[in-house]
Amino acid sequence: MNSMNFFQLLLALAIIVWICSRQLMWRPVDPARFWRGPLIFTVIGLASLSDTTLHITTVDLGLVVIELLLAAGAGAAMGRLAHFRPATDQTRRRAATSRRGTGADITTETRTGWIGLALWVALIAVRIVLDVGSHQLGYELVSATGMIFIVVAVNRAVRALVISARLGHGVPAIV
Repeated sequence: MNSMNFFQLLLALAIIVWICSRQLMWRPVDPARFWRGPLIFTVIGLASLSDTTLHITTVDLGLVVIELLLAAGAGAAMGRLAHFRPATDQTRRRAATSRRGTGADITTETRTGWIGLALWVALIAVRIVLDVGSHQLGYELVSATGMIFIVVAVNRAVRALVISARLGHGVPAIV
């Protein structure tokens, strides 16, 4: 493992820990910001995949489709399980003082709680099993570091779609 792969692995682990912790915290619902994470994760994943030389087979593609469907299913479940509450004054003040927005548009907060965390743990476990199994069988695409980011991007995007639909926001433009 070279230093770049090690850095990518550490970054992926940090993102997973960060997302897991956010399942338990109330977060402001800002539909415009829903798409930033999936977009960033997709760019990182595609950049990582473009830096590697892979021999891709139809089995690789099949495993990737299975993994992405599982990520999308977990994202849909997380979006469906999300709890909502009116935004607190503290949340509005934090949003108003952050460089990201005015805070005036923040009316709702959300979290998925322990069930959302359990879904993340399950998704990660399946990802590890697919990664180890495909690597041992010589299928390279699923075990590529960039796929971690793509899986997270798909999960977060589907979650955002479901939450937006539940709140009647539709699909916002990427800001």
